[in-house]
Amino acid sequence: MKIVIYANSFSPNTGGGERYNLDLANSLNAQGDEVTVITPVRSDSEEKFKFSVIRIPGNKVVSVWKLPKILKGISPDILHISGPTEIDFILPSLAKFLNIPVIMTYHADFPSKLGRLYNSMFGFFQFSIDTVIVQTQSDMNKLLSRMLLPKRIKKLTFNGIDTTMYRKLDDDHERDIDLVFVGRMDKEHSYKGHWNFLKILHKLAQDCGTDLRVYIVGGGEDFSRFREESSKIGIGIQFLKDACNEELIKLLNRAKYLILPSTSNSEGFGRIVLEAMYCGTIPIVSRYAGSHELVYERSCGHIIDPLKIEETSIIICKLIRNYCKESPELSSILRITETEEYSLHWVISRTRELYLEILRRRSDNKAR
Repeated sequence: MKIVIYANSFSPNTGGGERYNLDLANSLNAQGDEVTVITPVRSDSEEKFKFSVIRIPGNKVVSVWKLPKILKGISPDILHISGPTEIDFILPSLAKFLNIPVIMTYHADFPSKLGRLYNSMFGFFQFSIDTVIVQTQSDMNKLLSRMLLPKRIKKLTFNGIDTTMYRKLDDDHERDIDLVFVGRMDKEHSYKGHWNFLKILHKLAQDCGTDLRVYIVGGGEDFSRFREESSKIGIGIQFLKDACNEELIKLLNRAKYLILPSTSNSEGFGRIVLEAMYCGTIPIVSRYAGSHELVYERSCGHIIDPLKIEETSIIICKLIRNYCKESPELSSILRITETEEYSLHWVISRTRELYLEILRRRSDNKAR
């Protein structure tokens, strides 16, 4: 198949959305599909991929007018939009005009007030989209409330983990880090709750003492200021900027708990939760993040309301003090990671099946 992926987030930027798009393109290419990624993300260096990458930097709304010529030239079997994007009001309609089937992965709402208004109008764009993939029931309910037809929504795990990389390195490995936070620190990713997490750390220092071992992994324009502010707390916090996969895996294999302190549902799922679980780390997840559904349904971690600082601090302090390698949560994590349901291989297989289903449906409709 010829697949075009429109990726709002892509390399060289880092984050869950970027990793999803890179994994999707690499995996489809490895299965023999002809993949082209179109992205508005600029790169100042030449990167080598096994698939084609077309970068259209600049204003996304203005650059959309370059897409007809590009799509006509490629003539893809499927356009897969990794969204939502700022050009959803025109890109699916353009594909429909060119008779290209459209599938969209709906990661999360835009965090800004203007973005949320835009999200609320998503139902108006649905008639140019064949299928919208969501990962959680809360996202499905959200889209249904925006008047999307149920037949257009497919609930499917789309955050797949490369289980050959993200895994426990050694069962006897010492868990010498109490808590890890992983997230981009800038205005665009403010929903990840890093400034609110700073307040939680202040309270943790009072409730649990200053001998806690905490690691912060991130990057972005707020990283240096966060580091400076956190130095005033008294906890020995270690920082790792823009960690590569290998560094992150080693770190998660040393950690007892990962915290995802998201302050809004713009977090979406938060794939770092799955990456941590595959490394044997127990997730502490915000009730606002989509992954809280997994944690609740499978009893594989703990749920907090990070906006309740004192309550959250008490919960985390108790968990760290009572950490046990034979905990029920780790048993649940083991059962999950022994299956293929969140593996990259399984996710890509289900995604390709969805592509083929859409193409069959279109073929049947033409035959009638």
